Amino acid sequence: MASIKAGEPFYQRMAIVLTAIVIAGFGSAQLTGTAFGSLANPLILAHGTVFLGWYVLLIVQPRLIAGGNWALHKRLGMISLAFAALIVALGYWITREAYARPEFSIAGMDGAGSTIFPVTDIINFVIIYALAFWNRKNAQAHKRLMLLAGLMMLDPAAARLVLSFGGPPPVIMALHLALYAAFFVHDWKMQKRPHWATVTAFSLFVLAMIAKFTIAGGPWWANVTARLFG
Repeated sequence: MASIKAGEPFYQRMAIVLTAIVIAGFGSAQLTGTAFGSLANPLILAHGTVFLGWYVLLIVQPRLIAGGNWALHKRLGMISLAFAALIVALGYWITREAYARPEFSIAGMDGAGSTIFPVTDIINFVIIYALAFWNRKNAQAHKRLMLLAGLMMLDPAAARLVLSFGGPPPVIMALHLALYAAFFVHDWKMQKRPHWATVTAFSLFVLAMIAKFTIAGGPWWANVTARLFG
């Protein structure tokens, strides 16, 4: 197998970190009874399986590139389209199911306000994944964007991990910021400036956070939620 190219270890290690957070987050939530949905629910189980499969792909793909196995990398890349579509579809239906439950609440918000968390996650995932797919021939952008797409969908796992162990909600934000910081540090080491892919993803993350704590509790978002999930 060919030696790992300069910079590739970061992507492999970050993929492992993201996958570990997903496994630890959903696993700890099930064990401690703080999960937002049981694995006994077929929809939750299907979503969890597809979700984990996506992160496993994130681990495998950089290794294939490092080993020079471009053909398999490209084939799995096309399979990732199916994973992405399933993540979006299942994410929508899980959010719709949660919205129908009177007790549904995230960050102390009512059901309508709470939907902004998964909705912004899904929107940002679609944007970053689409950019990654469009930039398949731009290696530096593509590999960043694929990992950043995974980071865009990390919020449910990160929240479960922190809350399962009694951590305060600000720790969830701190975890996300630490992961984005790792990308910026890597960019600086590799090219002495932030890469546009990292800046784009982080900007979307910031915009989503602003939306979550400004429009989520208002009548406009309640109307949007009713149209989407009512």
